[in-house]
Amino acid sequence: MTRSQHQARYELRTSLSGNQQIRHSLKAKKGAGMTTTNDLVRIYANTKRILEFTITDGDNNDAPLGLGGLTIEWALSKVTARGYEAQATVFKSTAGAGVTVTDAPGGKLEVTLDPADTQGLIGDYHQELEVFDGTGAGVVVAVGTVEIRRNVSGP
Repeated sequence: MTRSQHQARYELRTSLSGNQQIRHSLKAKKGAGMTTTNDLVRIYANTKRILEFTITDGDNNDAPLGLGGLTIEWALSKVTARGYEAQATVFKSTAGAGVTVTDAPGGKLEVTLDPADTQGLIGDYHQELEVFDGTGAGVVVAVGTVEIRRNVSGP
């Protein structure tokens, strides 16, 4: 796996009561090294969100990247005047919890943000999705800014 060969398409899905879902499509654009970047994702603190990603293989005509046997990590870090904090504020992984591969052959996965993940977070954050192969070699496939707004009806 090399850094210039994989990218991701993604959208934000908002969970409502029961099985109702509202989908918000995000326009993604290719950035340096084929990493997909988004302009801005806006969410509200203390609410459940699901980010859906599809990872493609640039060496194979952008066919879906098979995710079997890969470890996937997603992190959210506070934006600062000099970039963003090195320590993740929120971290999710297939090796732990919060990242679920929904279609391994189709390159599809979901990152679930529970209300507790964003409780008390307000402002701009940097998100990053990275895929690791069995040797531990990683490729950042998606980055972007997440704006977390205060939820006036919640804590």
